[in-house]
Amino acid sequence: GARRAADVVIAGGGVVGSFAALWLRALGGATGPRVTVVERDPRFRAASSVLSCGGFRQQFSLLENIRLSMASLRFIKDDYAQLATIGADEDECNGPKRVGFAEEGYLFMAGTEQGAQVLRENNELQLSEGAHVALLEPHALAERFPFLHCDDIRLASLGTANEGWLDPYTLLMDARRKAAELGVTFMTGCVNGVQVDPQSRQVTAVTLESGEEIECGALVNAAGAWSGKLAELAGVALPVEPRLRHVFSIHSRAMEGAGSMFCPLTVDPSGVYFRREGRPGAGKFICGVSPAEDQDVTIDPGMSADDLAAELERRSAHEFFEDQVWPVLANRVPAFAELKVTGSWAGCYDFNTLDYNAVVGPHPEIKNLFFATGFSGHGLQMSVATGRAVAEHLLYSSYRSIDLTRFGFDRITRGERVLERNIV
Repeated sequence: GARRAADVVIAGGGVVGSFAALWLRALGGATGPRVTVVERDPRFRAASSVLSCGGFRQQFSLLENIRLSMASLRFIKDDYAQLATIGADEDECNGPKRVGFAEEGYLFMAGTEQGAQVLRENNELQLSEGAHVALLEPHALAERFPFLHCDDIRLASLGTANEGWLDPYTLLMDARRKAAELGVTFMTGCVNGVQVDPQSRQVTAVTLESGEEIECGALVNAAGAWSGKLAELAGVALPVEPRLRHVFSIHSRAMEGAGSMFCPLTVDPSGVYFRREGRPGAGKFICGVSPAEDQDVTIDPGMSADDLAAELERRSAHEFFEDQVWPVLANRVPAFAELKVTGSWAGCYDFNTLDYNAVVGPHPEIKNLFFATGFSGHGLQMSVATGRAVAEHLLYSSYRSIDLTRFGFDRITRGERVLERNIV
């Protein structure tokens, strides 16, 4: 096959990989590294980036996650002009408007005293980081959101600013377009071989299914749900696998109008979530839940992009909705006792089975193999800042903006968990 060369090859062209590429060029300047991003499906039919609910929140239990999410949103609010093309109009530079940021918050609810205590502890940390999060007692919750049934709730936590959801596709496309403008090469292909020099223990090249080979100075594994399979090619065991997740679109007549003008992304104590979709007051919502561990489905990571797209199309989840989602919705929002499912779609979480948290930074032995994966469902909202952190480590051999040492691969080798308590 043909031979190519790059200083950095990034496997995975979703939001995390694209922002890593963008920052490598933006921070590296004129003499910066030559970057090639390899993405197997430029239509992103199975990409978590595009299939997600677009949520952005600061309500996490780990400092790093709070900081990554806050920094990513700050970029969208204050620095989006950096993504605009030369000669762009004002709207293109207005991040929140461009990506349709609905700043309606996340609402987490606790049904037990133990759960309430977790919310209080998380809240203390979130406030210390400058996040805007308010704790609401059940009576205050019922007053603020009259459509909620609150009798079985002990405490709730509401993001009052800098939380909500946006259109992930626009964010991804803007990042890719700007990266290309800054000189990043985007290739369609699937990495099926990683060459590691046995003497130097360095990645020297990657091979694509097409037979093409790309020599590289470093490889970034940003392959999301498929990053475990990619790591295997370099002889590395990474506990990240594709876990099936469903999102359902629903319409509720009873929730049309004033009732649902303002509805945060609401997370029931059971983990079932719902949020407003489309025009405020239209009575349209999207919802879902991560299944119990014993019912969780792992998708075969060896499937081709076409087969996977077909598989996701094929997997109907009507029973799952009726058994696991609807009863909880109807309990939490009595108006949801009657609703119509108007659609559904499926995607994959890049599920880190060790601790549901990101794996970021260099491999301890293969020092030019970098990871940026395993976010287990919160990658989109951290993508801007994670991409930057990865770029910093590649350029300066250390983190400059946010220290992600605790998310390093070392913990995988040691089997030490860095747990995030707020996984949706």
